[in-house]
Amino acid sequence: MRKSGFRFVLAVVFAAQAAVLCPSAQAAADGELQFADLGVCKLARGREIENCRLGYRTWGALNEQRSNAVLFPSWFSGNSNNIAAFVGPDKMVDPAKFFLIAIDALGDGVSSSPSNSETEHGTRFPPITV
Repeated sequence: MRKSGFRFVLAVVFAAQAAVLCPSAQAAADGELQFADLGVCKLARGREIENCRLGYRTWGALNEQRSNAVLFPSWFSGNSNNIAAFVGPDKMVDPAKFFLIAIDALGDGVSSSPSNSETEHGTRFPPITV
């Protein structure tokens, strides 16, 4: 994974952890859509996404050792809401055992994308690759 991609994933994980660990923050319900404001995201080809926002949902609780986190990215034309079908006691990820972080890909209409960017709308949105 490229260095910038690794920082991006870490930012998402830390945003999800902060939402869970910060006692003053209002905890989101399992599966509730949340957003991490990442500021300027530098892309691999030198371009940038201004005011980058990443949609995500979490289920379960992070354990004391912080060793039970599972990052589940969405797929092409999917979003974090679609991942809910895989979460449950008898499903792919059991939130009683794992802290699941489901992220919405950039460009999917939930996270920063050409359709929802206020400063880089439409064709002004930088080309991205996954």
